[in-house]
Amino acid sequence: MGYDVGMSKPVLIVGVNARAAAMSALKLGYEPWVVDCVGCRDLQQVAHTMKIALRDYPAKLPAMIDKAPKSAAVMMSGDLENYPDIWEAITFGREVIGSGADAVRASRMVGALNAIEPSKGVKLCKIKVDGGLIGKLTSQIFGIFDRRKYLVKPIAGSGGMGVKFWEKGTPIGKKYYLQEYVQGIPVGIAFRADGWSVQYVGACEMISGDRAFGAKDFSYVGSIGEIELSEDARAAVSQIAVAMTQRHDLRGAFNIDFMMDFAGKLWPIEVNPRYSAGMEILEKVSGSSVFDELPSSSKKKGDEQTSLKWGKALIRAKEDCIAPDLFSVLGSQWVANVPDEGVKVAKGMPICSVIADGRTRDEVYDDLKNKAKKIYEAIKTG
Repeated sequence: MGYDVGMSKPVLIVGVNARAAAMSALKLGYEPWVVDCVGCRDLQQVAHTMKIALRDYPAKLPAMIDKAPKSAAVMMSGDLENYPDIWEAITFGREVIGSGADAVRASRMVGALNAIEPSKGVKLCKIKVDGGLIGKLTSQIFGIFDRRKYLVKPIAGSGGMGVKFWEKGTPIGKKYYLQEYVQGIPVGIAFRADGWSVQYVGACEMISGDRAFGAKDFSYVGSIGEIELSEDARAAVSQIAVAMTQRHDLRGAFNIDFMMDFAGKLWPIEVNPRYSAGMEILEKVSGSSVFDELPSSSKKKGDEQTSLKWGKALIRAKEDCIAPDLFSVLGSQWVANVPDEGVKVAKGMPICSVIADGRTRDEVYDDLKNKAKKIYEAIKTG
């Protein structure tokens, strides 16, 4: 594991990939203990790491956390929001930095955002769930007469995986739901909350389905930020965040994904009641950590605040391959989620993430693509 640094308060971070959250916790002087499915080299350098096999995730998580100090507070990272019962077992008897199981369960319910009265500049997507035989007949009629496009999405989905366009009239299925498709730019907006009040943290453009990074359909690739929203837009999205917070007792850092259409309207897509991937980019811009237990009265910038744009992108294998020493390919500042040298990576699975900065959004995006190209050139097909 290689991590042996005396720290103050221990924190246990759990999810599919907890590297970014652990780095954020480290900035505030926490001692990170991590259980995730990646166990990457860069995480091992800064945290006590315990790797769980994908086949055992999330069912065996509660048993694994016993290896962490009993005094450690717990924090959720990616994908675990889909398993509130597991989160409830993990958090039992421990301090929670973030939202509890009831808040996670309620905020992730299909239609939770549609129960909120939209503010000016915000529009709500139409949604549809399976309703048995009558529901199937309704969906067929619904498909014939409704001219909108819809996406079929897994109810327990994460990172855009499994999201596809719905073929009108086909059954939805009990594990899926329909959400109106909105053309535009996907935006992830971060907040901090204490169960009642909310602090706006920042916004990032999200990249999805980009084949330059080995992605397809609507799968999440990465984020570029910070996006400066207008005062009206910030007020509108913050109103949604406050309503969700006060209705469901959201706490700590959380994220709401929106689509920004070409008229500038914002359409809320889903809530991620946890530290999310785009927050790492906001931290690079601000120089401060969003990993906090309680929002302050105003947004604070750290000493390392920068005027640059930052971005990161997840690189997926286009073929079965073997990972080389990726630190030697790009350098530790520009590559993350680095696997051990010689690890086999199956087609479609993540290889690593690349990081870039620049003066403009396009400059950052082009640099991410160039770095992805270098990674693909360096790997060995197997």
